[in-house]
Amino acid sequence: MNDQQRYQKLAKRVREINAGNGWDKPTWENLPGKLAMVFTEINEAHEEFDPSASTAFSLELADIAIRLLDCLESVWPGQWTLRQPGPGMPGSLKDCGIAEQLWAIVDRVSEALEAWRHDNGMDTQICLEQALRAVREVSGIYGINLRGWIDVKLDRNAQRGYLHGKKNSEG
Repeated sequence: MNDQQRYQKLAKRVREINAGNGWDKPTWENLPGKLAMVFTEINEAHEEFDPSASTAFSLELADIAIRLLDCLESVWPGQWTLRQPGPGMPGSLKDCGIAEQLWAIVDRVSEALEAWRHDNGMDTQICLEQALRAVREVSGIYGINLRGWIDVKLDRNAQRGYLHGKKNSEG
């Protein structure tokens, strides 16, 4: 199984767990709200950054990836890809500070929202693929096994219950 297949399998698991917990499926129509939650996770990652103790930071990177995977697989099932560096993408992030590294993700998600606003599905998809690529690159810079942390977070989420305790299934 190659990386693309592993991530698509992870994305399907994300959707199954999120659906079981009562979270709405990302759609083209509700995508801006779903992407707003990505910005929240990026902020939390920045708050948790500590190169000497990376557990909390690793979990926040996993949260960012989980939200991006859910959007990609829900809106473009089986059609998205693990994007490689290309035109318009930042160069290597390894020589940047954490704020600039996370800003690369913010920038791509912001561009996705702008593409969505112009009803440009292909550009929206590509920008989200690039955001996921940036998350993967940041995790690699710090020696974080992103797929492993995604599994840890998904295992936790699977045990959290309907809307994570905010509501019950009866309303």
